[in-house]
Amino acid sequence: MNRLLRAGLLATLLLFTVGSSFAADKIFDEKRDPAKDLSSAEAQAAAEHKNILLDVGGDWCSWCHLLDRTLNENSSLKSTLEKNYVVVHVNWSRENENEPFLSHYPIANGFPYLLVLSADGKLLHAQPTDALEADHKLASGYNQQAILTFLTSWAPRR
Repeated sequence: MNRLLRAGLLATLLLFTVGSSFAADKIFDEKRDPAKDLSSAEAQAAAEHKNILLDVGGDWCSWCHLLDRTLNENSSLKSTLEKNYVVVHVNWSRENENEPFLSHYPIANGFPYLLVLSADGKLLHAQPTDALEADHKLASGYNQQAILTFLTSWAPRR
């Protein structure tokens, strides 16, 4: 009986760990209003003299998760991103394609899809991320130098 109790507790603990890990990986929320998020980002970007990076994708997208992980785990990329951009994640999924919001921008031909906006919301650049991939194989990931070049190229001029 003691063995069964321990096994049950271990299974419960494992379920909570997997569940909390998944929750932490939820980047794109189909319930968020991207227009409100953009309005908040514009105010923050203006106050902090930054541009806005709209990251369009979905939690169903492996490349989207990999890009987020790459940007947050590489200290050089993370510091460049935080110094120069306010990031807004825009969900695109079966549940919510955010078509009214995204209709104001170039059509994404793959995900993730990056849009760089000025602090006042004007489109500066649209970037499919396949050009930032190492060799178009998920296992190889992203080319970190290509991402750094992209981030510095579209950073606000100070």
